[in-house]
Amino acid sequence: MTATGAARLRHVGIRTRDIARTVEFYSTVFGLQLLDSDPSGQSAVVGDGVVNLTIVPIVGETIDNGPVVEGTEPIHLGFIVSYLLATFRRCQDLGAPIVAGDVSSREALAPGAVPDNSFKVADPNGNVVDVVADPNHWAGVSL
Repeated sequence: MTATGAARLRHVGIRTRDIARTVEFYSTVFGLQLLDSDPSGQSAVVGDGVVNLTIVPIVGETIDNGPVVEGTEPIHLGFIVSYLLATFRRCQDLGAPIVAGDVSSREALAPGAVPDNSFKVADPNGNVVDVVADPNHWAGVSL
């Protein structure tokens, strides 16, 4: 706890129909390390040493609304990366949908273009992930 008693975010959970594919996405694109996994394949934990992302199965039926539309996703995450273009290329290599060419916009990235400062990508579950290179992009965040 900080001196003011404020809590620190250290864990986020997301649900998926494909745990292995979700682990692959976050490990390959963002370099998160596999920290724990259920031997039966029913959960996994990846993390960066500060925050862990627990990946568990979706329980019950969900509505498939088709392609990801930014703004309708159930959870929205953000990553600060050292090498934006390399991260963008890893997303492309995995076939992850790039949903916007800048995190401050909902505009699609033009075909063949690369992002200048940031981009939005969908994870295997349709969750939108902001990707920025500027370590000061989000208020109150420090590395």
